[in-house]
Amino acid sequence: MQIGNYEIEGQVGVGAMGVVYRARHVRVRRNRLFAVKLMHARIATRPDLVQRFHREIEVVGRLEHENIVSVVDAGEHEGSPYLVMEYLEGEPLENYIRQQRPLDLDKKLEIMAAVCRGLDYAHKQGVVHRDIKPANIILLADLTPKIVDFGVAHIADNTITRTGLMVGTVNYMSPEQLNGARVDGRSDIFATTIVLYEFLANRLPFEGADTAAVMKKILMDPAPPLRQFVRTYPPSIDSILAKGLAKQQEDRYATADEMAVEIGRVRDQEQAKTVTGDPALAPTVVAAQAPPVKKTEMATASAPSVNEPVSVREIEPQEAEDRPAKRNLRTASWVPITFLVILALCLLLLIFSNSPPGS
Repeated sequence: MQIGNYEIEGQVGVGAMGVVYRARHVRVRRNRLFAVKLMHARIATRPDLVQRFHREIEVVGRLEHENIVSVVDAGEHEGSPYLVMEYLEGEPLENYIRQQRPLDLDKKLEIMAAVCRGLDYAHKQGVVHRDIKPANIILLADLTPKIVDFGVAHIADNTITRTGLMVGTVNYMSPEQLNGARVDGRSDIFATTIVLYEFLANRLPFEGADTAAVMKKILMDPAPPLRQFVRTYPPSIDSILAKGLAKQQEDRYATADEMAVEIGRVRDQEQAKTVTGDPALAPTVVAAQAPPVKKTEMATASAPSVNEPVSVREIEPQEAEDRPAKRNLRTASWVPITFLVILALCLLLLIFSNSPPGS
């Protein structure tokens, strides 16, 4: 099978809008793989959906960021439009969460901060993703995240309005999306915070028996405290979750970059703790690990001035305790010797004074 100039090697996945294939260009870049997304033929006759698909091409085609999938080509095949993107060697974040693959907190925070930076870039280009979820975040082999599927993205300056149209995945929708109100980048921040919560707790913050129950919780209920599902984590993460999941848009982070900075700050603090231990306990740890202080003896008899260098020699505590006794012992041993010398001199003087002249 061939779609445009791309030779299909196999199917990668199927979505609501179309099928994604793995392919190679028939003439150039034969050593490079591409992902070709072809719209389903059964919906290619619907002008509104075709318009949405072309909008995806327009949106993703102008985004160039290390955390967003790159678009390289577009065209039409047998009446159905297609989109050609870079082929990502990786897996969706959804797999890591569902299979509870072991990743330390540092790496999870690094991934989510990168997702926020990618979204911030898109928002600055006037693009709102509207469907952020683990399935739309691909982790490469080195765990670099790539945001994919801007098929339901909304261009901020788009004149097309669809009052009452709800697009996205319910579990990750913001309250304003559920209410059919106008959305902006803060809706993506709400969804990203849900992904962060799920990544840490391996469960969603808003769950219910059916869609109506989930919607009610998103609109009215606070998320369960993370401590119910995670034993140990930095308390500052609670503040990030609370702000990102605020029901009112104005109470959330103003930008995705602001959220990225907060996540990065927590990550830096955790890295510092790994190296030096808990800062609150650092003074105790340092005192406990400090070597015993040894007494010192100055080589000079007089006290030195502040700027005068002092020669110091370390001595053992027991030796320091024995020095006064040794000094006293040496002093005592000289007393009888001095007495004998004086006595001998006196005797000699006496002898010489009593001797007759000339003798």
